[in-house]
Amino acid sequence: MKSSKAPIVLAIFCLLAIYAAALPIHQLLVTASEVQSNAIIFEYDSGCYYLFVATVFLPVTAFYWAGLTVLNHKTSKGSIKHKMALSIYNYGNAIIVIWFIICLVLANVIPLLDAYRFEKSGYYACQDVRVISRVSRGESVIYVKTPCKEYF
Repeated sequence: MKSSKAPIVLAIFCLLAIYAAALPIHQLLVTASEVQSNAIIFEYDSGCYYLFVATVFLPVTAFYWAGLTVLNHKTSKGSIKHKMALSIYNYGNAIIVIWFIICLVLANVIPLLDAYRFEKSGYYACQDVRVISRVSRGESVIYVKTPCKEYF
């Protein structure tokens, strides 16, 4: 790929990552409003939180643009821009790996916290028989106020 097309592709991935991260946040807000309004039944998919992993493109894009800015300007070895380039070079990989690990932890912990919150509010988890997938991570369930046998 030509170097002139790389920033455009990276920016597109970054925009898609922002959109992908908005979906689990939307689900958090929707389920919170369902619980607060005391809905009788609502659907829940715990696998959507893995879309947070796509946000790894955000620091990658930031480091790319910061490094590109520093490289495009002539810098002397003692200048602030040169120190910034060295810090990006030295700590950028660690920041990206830590960001990735935090996203994976969030993707596994948030569904557990949600399940606890739903059960504490008096909901029962029932398998959603309409959605059976052996490909996606997580499980699709329906939370209901009464035991599951009445619905299936």
